[in-house]
Amino acid sequence: MSLDSRPYDGQDGFGDPSLLNKIDELRRLGIATMVPLPQLVVVGDQSAGKSSVLEGLTGFPFPRAVNLCTRYATEIICRRDEVKNISITIRPQPGAPADRVAKLQEFKVDATDLDPKSASFQDVFQKAAVAMGLRTGSDQDDTAPAFSKDVLRIEITGPKEKHFTIIDVPGIFEAPTPGLTTRSDIALVKSMVHNYIREPRTIILAVAPCTSDIATQQIFERAEEVDPEGKRTIGVLTKPDLLREQATKDTVIELVKGDRKQLKLGYFVVRNRGADDSSSSLSQRHAAESTFFNEYPWSQLDKARLGIAALRRRLRVLLMERTRLELPNVVREIKGNLKQSRKQLEALGDARTTSDQQRTYLGRVATHFQGLGHFALDAYYTGAPMFDERPETRLITHIRELSAAFANTLFSRGHSHAFQIEGAPKEDPSGDAQSESKNDAAGGTKSTPDQVSRNDLYDVSFTLPDEAEFPELVDLLVDPAICPDPLVEDISNSIHKIYLSARGQELGTFGTTMLPTVFKEQSKKWKDLTLAHVSNVILVVHRFIHMALREACPDDHIRDRLRLFIRDDLISCYRRSIDHAEFLLRIECEGKAITCNPEFDKKLRENEELRNKKKADKIMGSGTYSRSTGTFQVNSETVATVLTEKSDVDKICENLHDVLKAYYEVARSRFVDAVYQQVVDHFMLSDEGSALRVFGPERVLSMTSEQLKAIAEEGASSKRTRETLEHKIDCLQQGMLVLSS
Repeated sequence: MSLDSRPYDGQDGFGDPSLLNKIDELRRLGIATMVPLPQLVVVGDQSAGKSSVLEGLTGFPFPRAVNLCTRYATEIICRRDEVKNISITIRPQPGAPADRVAKLQEFKVDATDLDPKSASFQDVFQKAAVAMGLRTGSDQDDTAPAFSKDVLRIEITGPKEKHFTIIDVPGIFEAPTPGLTTRSDIALVKSMVHNYIREPRTIILAVAPCTSDIATQQIFERAEEVDPEGKRTIGVLTKPDLLREQATKDTVIELVKGDRKQLKLGYFVVRNRGADDSSSSLSQRHAAESTFFNEYPWSQLDKARLGIAALRRRLRVLLMERTRLELPNVVREIKGNLKQSRKQLEALGDARTTSDQQRTYLGRVATHFQGLGHFALDAYYTGAPMFDERPETRLITHIRELSAAFANTLFSRGHSHAFQIEGAPKEDPSGDAQSESKNDAAGGTKSTPDQVSRNDLYDVSFTLPDEAEFPELVDLLVDPAICPDPLVEDISNSIHKIYLSARGQELGTFGTTMLPTVFKEQSKKWKDLTLAHVSNVILVVHRFIHMALREACPDDHIRDRLRLFIRDDLISCYRRSIDHAEFLLRIECEGKAITCNPEFDKKLRENEELRNKKKADKIMGSGTYSRSTGTFQVNSETVATVLTEKSDVDKICENLHDVLKAYYEVARSRFVDAVYQQVVDHFMLSDEGSALRVFGPERVLSMTSEQLKAIAEEGASSKRTRETLEHKIDCLQQGMLVLSS
């Protein structure tokens, strides 16, 4: 095929052709599917004259048979080289299966010596359609698609070529061709056109015949949708020689002059080769075009807006300007894409075919998971982005807040009755902001489960997880609870009843079993309160484990299998925590009342001093002061009355109350610390067998080959993703080398 007949327009190109060569090389590598590249795209209806425009711009004669209309994108690359050559290849669409890629890459035709009028030349495009698996109109391929997302690549080189690249996409049509296209193909082609022209780095060549009403041309409407300001759209008006009415010619002239439907890049008018003209050369075609535009009314237009040569010069300038402007952005996006792809490939880990590879992969996941756990317990929240992105992963901060809230609740409302000592300030449990809604009859802690949420137990600054998120915990957790205020009625009556119903033969005092009995009554809210608190902690820990696993293991399938693998061990850890909490409750609330804490004696003395002070105040209140002798005198009968006004039972119960109060305060502090230190920290967080240690490198080392395979074997989807990422990274790396050369 000879292209020597193309007229040389006297221009050697604009700017640095090596820059455009680099963009073409990026496109050859398939990077245009990952990063938008500066490009020229020709769009229009099937009858708009696109093929004639492309032939004029590139010198390449496209076949015009109906069954060979453009049914795939065609990329035409012209560049100067000492050797004349025309090479036709197919670039597979992104994400194509490996076998299809290999098949399409085998298609390569040297069309340099082919006669455009020959059957062999026409056959090249027929074979390309077959290679792409397209419908060719035969009865055997009715189920084959009519259009393809593969790209036909035509590279033209020669000593007279100037760097120029343009992309042709299938023409828009409104009616199907029987045996070739269907109504669904209409929408498919419109979608293909839209995908090409929507990229902001694309210069749109909107081709439309002068014989149609430009205002209603669909291609201009579609261009306006993606380029509303008309900054990157060029109007190319074809077939001016078919105009007969002067009014229609005037409309076209007004468009080119910018008086109608303004585009920032303006309009060009080109004269197509005649439908019956298949013998004239390109030189003859351009000469005929030049003669045509020298005639009135076209001669009144700017010559820079008339003819293929003028259009080609303008397009080369635009492409160079756009390329120079966008190149820094292209480089930045390729780097960003490469970084992201490497990160995604790193998240997939190495290939996992053998047990050793699977163990290595899970070992890395376990190490990462353990590291996140250490960061969370040490409050080292700058150790991983997860802690800023998802504040609910700040584990120890939430655990500390929960434990403080539990302690505050137990101290302020955990006892059944308010203590009462003469001379001491009365308790005011109603001062708690939540107390009004938490009062239940008889000092209980339960309410209807559907009326109580996890956050009703105490005030914290975050929302506790909903157990519905973790169905595996349903049979483990207790129902949510609330803690009402202590009863303010006289505790002495309660102690009297218990004493009279359980006293032994002791004289003037109470037996050793009496204190545990009244303590059990006073601490009866502890169990529900404590187990609800432990359930809250379990939910917070379990949520953290799920989120840490998501961070350490991005693969959804492996993560789901891993969660299933450690689920029973986690449940066992949580069960041990609950069992230990119940053990502490039995020891404190049902066991012996024992303490060696000096605070007990101190508190008991304080209670006794308060009562004695009250008695002294009564005695002093009945006395008189003698000015003559300077003495204060009290009545001995008053003293005797104050000291003997209570019965022996009242005195015993009063003493029992004071001992109970002193012991309760000591036991309460001891219990709160034990729950935090042992139940929460030891069993759930810090011990070797705690929930945060269930999955670690040591566990991975002990896993059997069957377990490794069941969890970490790479699935078909993961393999495809890996292959795609590896290919993408390879292309992007080659692209960076091209740009840096």
